[in-house]
Amino acid sequence: MKSFWMNLGVADLEKSAQFYEKLGFAVASFGDVRSVTLPEGGNLILMQTDTFAQRVPFQLAEKGNEVLISLNVGSREEVDRLIERVEANGGRITGRPTDAYGFYGASFTDLDGHHFNVIVM
Repeated sequence: MKSFWMNLGVADLEKSAQFYEKLGFAVASFGDVRSVTLPEGGNLILMQTDTFAQRVPFQLAEKGNEVLISLNVGSREEVDRLIERVEANGGRITGRPTDAYGFYGASFTDLDGHHFNVIVM
């Protein structure tokens, strides 16, 4: 495998790109998409929802979220810093940093309700 990415439909492409930049991720523009570089080389490809709907061979779900995007970081402090940045920039904290199941982590949603967790393994 050479690479991997996840495509996400977003309501406001520029606002979403700025959100991820403020979390500390690099964001690149490629025409009508934005590529958010994740740790270890994965990417989130952000597209306006209507553009995304035109490019996929299935109907988009109107409700719900079938994916939990998990980010593994190097320290408890990094979990805490990321959660602080999420909250300061309009994301919603769905689980405060805590020890659970043998990990330290937290969870949040981005501006469009996509679910993430961030943990130290």
